[in-house]
Amino acid sequence: MLREWLQRTLGLFRQSDADRRIAEETDFHLDMLAAQYEAQGIPAEQARQRARREFGGIAQMQEDFREQNSLPFLDSLRADLVYGLRSFAKTPGVTALIIVTLALGIGANTAIFSFLNELLLRPLPYPESDRILAVGRFWQGAEYGAVAPKDYVAIRDQAQSFSASGIMFLHRGENLEAPAGSLHVLSLQVSEGYFRALGVPAFIGRTFTPEEDIPNGPKTVVLSYPLWQTAFHADPNVAGRIVKIAGVPHTVLGVMPEFFTQTSRARMWLPLQSNGLGDDTNYALIARLKPGATPGQAAAETESIISKVDIGWPRRDNGNPYSITMPLAQFHSSEFRQPVLLLYAGVCLVLLVACLNVANLLIARAASRAKEIALRAALGASRPRIARQMLTESLLIAIAGGVAGIAVGYAFLRVLTSLAPYDSLKNVTLDRTTLLTTTAISLAVGLLFGLAPMWHALRVHLNEALKSAKASESKPTLRGRQALVILQVALCTVMLAGAGLLIRTVWNIRAVDLGFSPANVITSQMALNAPKLQDRDLLLSFYNQALTRIREIPGVTAAGVTTQMPLEGQFNIAFRIPDSQHGPTPAAPQTRIQTRDVFDVFGMRIVQGRGFTQADQSNSMPVAVVNEAFARHHFPNQSAIGKQVFSLDKDAIGFQIVGVVNDIREMGPKRVVPPAIYLLTDQVPIRKLRGVHSFVAAKWVIRLQPGATSDVSGQIRQIMTSLDAGQPLQDFVSMSAILSQTMEMERFLMILLGAFALLTLAMVASGLYGTLSYGVTQRRQEIGIRMAMGASWQSVAGMVVRGGMAQVALGLAIGLTVSYLLAGFMTGFLFGVPPLDPVSLTASAFVLLAVSAAASAGPSWNAVRTDPLQTLRNE
Repeated sequence: MLREWLQRTLGLFRQSDADRRIAEETDFHLDMLAAQYEAQGIPAEQARQRARREFGGIAQMQEDFREQNSLPFLDSLRADLVYGLRSFAKTPGVTALIIVTLALGIGANTAIFSFLNELLLRPLPYPESDRILAVGRFWQGAEYGAVAPKDYVAIRDQAQSFSASGIMFLHRGENLEAPAGSLHVLSLQVSEGYFRALGVPAFIGRTFTPEEDIPNGPKTVVLSYPLWQTAFHADPNVAGRIVKIAGVPHTVLGVMPEFFTQTSRARMWLPLQSNGLGDDTNYALIARLKPGATPGQAAAETESIISKVDIGWPRRDNGNPYSITMPLAQFHSSEFRQPVLLLYAGVCLVLLVACLNVANLLIARAASRAKEIALRAALGASRPRIARQMLTESLLIAIAGGVAGIAVGYAFLRVLTSLAPYDSLKNVTLDRTTLLTTTAISLAVGLLFGLAPMWHALRVHLNEALKSAKASESKPTLRGRQALVILQVALCTVMLAGAGLLIRTVWNIRAVDLGFSPANVITSQMALNAPKLQDRDLLLSFYNQALTRIREIPGVTAAGVTTQMPLEGQFNIAFRIPDSQHGPTPAAPQTRIQTRDVFDVFGMRIVQGRGFTQADQSNSMPVAVVNEAFARHHFPNQSAIGKQVFSLDKDAIGFQIVGVVNDIREMGPKRVVPPAIYLLTDQVPIRKLRGVHSFVAAKWVIRLQPGATSDVSGQIRQIMTSLDAGQPLQDFVSMSAILSQTMEMERFLMILLGAFALLTLAMVASGLYGTLSYGVTQRRQEIGIRMAMGASWQSVAGMVVRGGMAQVALGLAIGLTVSYLLAGFMTGFLFGVPPLDPVSLTASAFVLLAVSAAASAGPSWNAVRTDPLQTLRNE
């Protein structure tokens, strides 16, 4: 049986040889039979005719022979494909338009699906990654909260659902003295169970043991693969080597595998060495499920355990604290989930519009082939055979569009990754899953939208089609094509409205008064080594020497050091404010510890009182400057000058407010300005500075003269190296670049949705143009009669334009209604603009109407150029 099928399959590729052999065999038997009749005295011509009659149908015999030596279905499919290719070659313009339309729709879908697959669908590169959970306390409406060391110890010791659990502290920069030189490296402090919970052993050496993860335990470090290659020259014997981190010797335990950095920004890991007693909630917890345990069981058990750990956080009405347990992959993708889903929804609309356009073109093509289809039916082709031919042609064009779409998608993806706002989005590539998805989409498009021309072909009336001098289109078919245009217009309206909202959002963000001047400001950061944080005089001496020499560089107008820069995020310290209108309840304003010139660097204004001066020394009265939001919040209708705030620590230092500075966007352009307090580095105890710098690095900020061209950053590095070679600066970044990064996601979404909107707009215009042009062709006789009877060119043009704009108006109304219903979906992406923004909706409608009017102009011009006499003569 297998051999027979193989021979039949091979027969498809040797059809010409088979036809030649059967022809030779048939001629041989005919010659033999004719010779017998000639021997009986029958003339040669009559003998040949009699032989043909008695031999039987030669064509039937040849067909039977083909069926016995090939696969009839595949043979028929081959014939359909050849016929389809010839048919498409007769209309190269329409064929090219269909393929290009599909390529654009499928290509855009392929590129965005690559992002969706990479960020939301692909499992993390850990063994059984679906069994790794992120656990935390729910806080202030966030999807995922942090935990305290108390929570971790309780879960580690009591949870029966987990085989391993680990806790990690905030990422922070550290100074590493490696063979390649001093580097500023992003590190992560983790407990010994962190690597076991992820299920990843070290590539070289080992990870932490419980004996090393204890308070005051041995100083050890685990390196990432990239850091091992660059800083340690890929030394295979690196395990056991002694290196200095923050000026303190550490032993290298091992190197993690290369893939491990795909989900971690850290380039080295340090042991947490926590005593497990703190209430600080700046930690994250991961845990691996035991075999047989379910996420639901783990969530219930975690809720029960955390409910017994009191760290002073708000609780639910039932007395239990808020807690959340989710897959680690979901936690990692939470930042990108909504933007990527928005983009994929947009690109699906693009694909749908492309498919509607293709369906419209295929229906028009099928209508123009009505006479051809009728002739095939009259010659014996069954309706299923004709339907299969039409469906085969649709699949053929869809496959061609899919292949072209992969090429377009690859090019589109290259552009997207170059524009992506985050590094994690710049490494997205086309993989097997994406290619399989693209193939499935192409076949689905061919099957789904091949039904429209197939349905039209099956409804062809043979007598009417054969009697008609030219192809015609029935009213139901015309209404169906018009409905497709209306649906395209509606979808395009939704796309234009969404793009308009994001354009307005980006415009509003750019127009926000930041409260400071980012122009001509460059920044860098430095992780302070441990010796610097042991003595305040040593730290202040280092700052003063460095800043004095930096200010002497040509082009530098001001320089300073601060713990936080504008737009960088939040860092707060608890204070007691006796005179606050909110009473003695502790407050936690945004806290910035800085040198005197930082206000000048950022161009901030003192609106009341004074800023920091040389009179404010370490041995003078501690002073503070607050922002306007702080003054309004705590001291409304009175002056904040002279009021005191007290730090909530064992020092309980009282700071007197001496000035009020203007509000700046501490948390970014889109966030409300929070209360903030500014302290002077000279007056903050070294213990407090040590605690602050365990969270954040020191930020060096320098204002340059406009147009300064000297290598300021290089000179600053030389100054730092001469003062302390073990204190490297991270790469310099301009404040303008930091500001640009705060709106990169909105800009990215705006560019893509804008591009999708323009693409759908072009498709709508081409679809409307095609529908009206075909309608003019179908009504040419009617138009000729109208013009012969005295109709003006204005009335004829108006008839065509009104027909097109009526479809656009209906589609526009539907699109605006859908935009109204989906308005809430865009709320999280907008700033300073309501989801139902009348400006965006009006602009979208105006653009769509203008483009549609332009698309209607061509067919109307063709209509008015109709020659009545020539048209009637041709008819």
